[in-house]
Amino acid sequence: MNAIIQKERFGLLATLGFVLSLPALLLFISGMLQSFSGIEVMLLPHALLHPAVILGGLALALVLNARATLRIRKEDSETGITISLDIARRKANLGSAGSRPLPARRHLRVPLCREHAVGAAFISGAVTTAPFLSSMDFTMQSSLNVRGFPGLHVACIMDGNGRWAEGRGLPRTAGHRSGVEAVRRIVEASPGLGIGTLSLYAFSADNWKRPEAEVGALMVLFRTYLRAEIARLRRGHVRLTVFGRRDRLPEGVRMAITRAEWETRKGNRLHLRIAVDYAGRDAIRMAAARWASETKDPSAPPSREVFASYIAAAAHCPETPPVDLLMRTGGEQRLSDFLLWEAAYAELLFLNTLWPDVTAQTLADAVEAFHSRDRRFGGLSRRTGT
Repeated sequence: MNAIIQKERFGLLATLGFVLSLPALLLFISGMLQSFSGIEVMLLPHALLHPAVILGGLALALVLNARATLRIRKEDSETGITISLDIARRKANLGSAGSRPLPARRHLRVPLCREHAVGAAFISGAVTTAPFLSSMDFTMQSSLNVRGFPGLHVACIMDGNGRWAEGRGLPRTAGHRSGVEAVRRIVEASPGLGIGTLSLYAFSADNWKRPEAEVGALMVLFRTYLRAEIARLRRGHVRLTVFGRRDRLPEGVRMAITRAEWETRKGNRLHLRIAVDYAGRDAIRMAAARWASETKDPSAPPSREVFASYIAAAAHCPETPPVDLLMRTGGEQRLSDFLLWEAAYAELLFLNTLWPDVTAQTLADAVEAFHSRDRRFGGLSRRTGT
C-alpha cells in the first residue's frame, strides 16, 4: 500500500509544480522575446496572474489527485489492490543475476486482510517491497487468503537429511538436496491418499544456530526449489504457502516465496504449506500478546475458537484445519516446536526412516496407520464404547 501512496504523492507534487511554474515560465518567455525583438509580447494575460485563478488551479489539481486516490482505495476495500503503472520494463530482483524480466504493465491483485501485510508486489515488471503492518506481524506469511481444503491435514517433520549424507560420505548439503526429491514424491502422492493439506517443517527458528555455510546452502536450495517447482505445482493444482518469519530471510528467498505463492494461488487439489523460520511457541506468545493488547476485558480469557484465530493470524493461513497426523522421520521422538497448538489432538507417528529415503509408499503406510487408530478427542471409543 505504501508504494501506491508514494506514487500518488509524486503525481500530486508534479501537478502542483506544473501549475505553479507555468505562469513564471510564460513570463520568462515573454521577457526573452521582448529583449530580443524590442516588441512587448504578452503570452500570459494579466488575468491569469490573479491569486484567485492560481488558487483555483491548485484546487483542481488536488481534486484530480483525490479522485485517483479514491478509486484505488475503493478497489482495495473490495478485492485488494490493483496496481497499473506505465513504467519502464525492469528486471525483477529475485536474488540472482540474470533473472528474466517480467512483462511490462503487469497487473497484480493482492487481497489484504487485517492480520497480514503484503510481502512484495510485482509492479509493471519491477518488484516493490512493502513494510509489514506492525511489529506484531513479523511472523506473518502469505497475505493471500486460504480457504479450507477437504481431506486430511498431515504435518511432517523432515529429519535425517544430514545423517543420510554423512552415512554415505557426502556433505550434509547433499542430504538436503536429496530431501527435496523426497518432498516431490510426497507432494505428488498426497492427493491420491486423501490428504488435502500438507505441512512441511523445512527450517525452524532454532536452525539459525547451525553453521553459517549450511544455513546459506539451505537458503539457496529453498529459493531454487521455489523457482523450479512453480510449473510442476500448477500442473498438479497444488497451492503453495509459506509460514514463519520473513524478516530474517534473504531478500531473494522472500521474493521467490511471494512469486511462488502468487503463481500457485489457484491450486485446489492440495494445499502445500512450508514452515520456514517458524517456532510454535513464538506464534502462541505473539497471539497472547496481541489478544491482551486488543481485549477490553483482560480478566476474561478468550475462548479456544477466538484464541485459535489469533494463532492463525500470527502463524499460518486462516481456515487451515487442525493437524490430523504428525509424522517425524529420522528416529527422534519430539515435536521440536512445530504446530504445538494445531497438533493438540494429532496422531503422532515416529519413523526411523531418514527423510531422503521417504517414498510414496512410506506416506501411504502412515495414512493407513492413522486410519487404524481410534480417535476419541477426550470422549468414549467409537468402537468399544469405553
